[in-house]
Amino acid sequence: AAGRGLAPVWAATTYACPRCATRVATVPCDCPVCDLPLVAAPHLARSYHHLFPAPAYVDVAAEAGSACFGCRAAAAPDETRFRCPECRSVFCADCDDFVHTALHNCPGCVGGRRSAS
Repeated sequence: AAGRGLAPVWAATTYACPRCATRVATVPCDCPVCDLPLVAAPHLARSYHHLFPAPAYVDVAAEAGSACFGCRAAAAPDETRFRCPECRSVFCADCDDFVHTALHNCPGCVGGRRSAS
């Protein structure tokens, strides 16, 4: 609209660039003055798991009588399990996949389990 001789229309809410104090009508965008990427807190919250992904789990042999920390399924004797290097919780292959593709957080780490070593 501004390019046709009309004044720009501002929304009721505007956002200020923390670097140069320029006001913008919407986020996410780049500041038109200093090129700082501007985002709102909800945008950061939705992308948090990309900044701090769950650690890669280590392959371990299943122990007799052990259960998956995620689904509590008993391990078969020849089944490979996956251990979180942070909290040392052991997961089956399905739960390992679910943690890394959907949850993006280790349930053992989030629940406060930490390794004693």
